[in-house]
Amino acid sequence: LVGLKPSRDRHINEKPVKRMPINIVSEGILSRSVRDTAYFHYEMEKHYHNTKLPRLPLITSPAKSRRKIGLFIDSNSGFSTDMQTRTTLLQAADRLTELGHHVEEIRYPAPASFAQDFSCYWGMLAFSVVKAGAHIFNTTIDKQ
Repeated sequence: LVGLKPSRDRHINEKPVKRMPINIVSEGILSRSVRDTAYFHYEMEKHYHNTKLPRLPLITSPAKSRRKIGLFIDSNSGFSTDMQTRTTLLQAADRLTELGHHVEEIRYPAPASFAQDFSCYWGMLAFSVVKAGAHIFNTTIDKQ
């Protein structure tokens, strides 16, 4: 299964998303292949195209150029990735290398405060839904 996150504002956001202090939501799909996902985004642009972003091309075959892929296994939270996940990540990296891509292990690309910042932001959003959800979503909210 493939889930790719498109550029922010690639698609039209729902009204509640537009009210977020920082928009971290991205509309998309879960599909069977990268090509299926790329086709979805290509077709979505027939309904809406953000003129600040370049149009997406129709992808009909694998790219001829290979990709440079950054791989990080452990976060900077102090917790190590479990062995089963680590093994799976390294197997995926080996497969990508076999396909001709350059996979390079990198340091976690966010500051140490990221996990706490992310949790605080989502906590603030949850608080907002509890306090103003009925107004935001134009519905009643069951607070239990």
